[in-house]
Amino acid sequence: MAMARLKPKNVRFDTGVGGIPDLTPEDIAAGLAGCKPGPVYLGLYKYSGDHTALVPLEQHVFAHIGIQAYAQKVFDDQKYSAVCRYMNQWIKGTPAKSTDALTEQERTWCKTLHQLARLLVDDVVYENRHRTCGGTGFYKGVICRGCGGSGRKLISVNEQARRLNVSNHIYAMHWQDLFERFVPMLQSWEQTVLRHLQRKLYDAKETELKQELALVR
Repeated sequence: MAMARLKPKNVRFDTGVGGIPDLTPEDIAAGLAGCKPGPVYLGLYKYSGDHTALVPLEQHVFAHIGIQAYAQKVFDDQKYSAVCRYMNQWIKGTPAKSTDALTEQERTWCKTLHQLARLLVDDVVYENRHRTCGGTGFYKGVICRGCGGSGRKLISVNEQARRLNVSNHIYAMHWQDLFERFVPMLQSWEQTVLRHLQRKLYDAKETELKQELALVR
């Protein structure tokens, strides 16, 4: 199966069977043409090991959390304003205008949100298949109880809270719902990446076949 060639952080760049090279970072970048920036950076980081894509990936996740949480009225005006100012500083450095400055409380909250964005990225990049169902989400014909049908080994609440540097109680009250709310977003980005790369692989195979047929003629 063509998609079997895609392994997180393990795409081979040397010569494959029959002298046909496997996907290179350039192939992956070309295969992601037409994707929105978030999926592009996810694809580059996860499937080609391009570590320069990590920071912009985290920035896009952080920005999407802010925009969508505000639209869904999870964040109020003050939190959304803090997200925008933090994002501005993250991208451009310390702002010249004092009006763009963050209070210590806002900065602490935004840093925790930043860690949440990293946690979401890690969840989709370093996917841990659930042992019981082997990543299928089903066990003995029914939805796997251990992973809830996701096929993934769930990160424990203790680990999630530790990553955000907050207590379990604070995490459960203020951050857990936010994490669970945006896991599907990262999963949809990955599905977009896989669809584009799959099309790239199949198109390449078709081109190779046509070239071989031309030689036969």
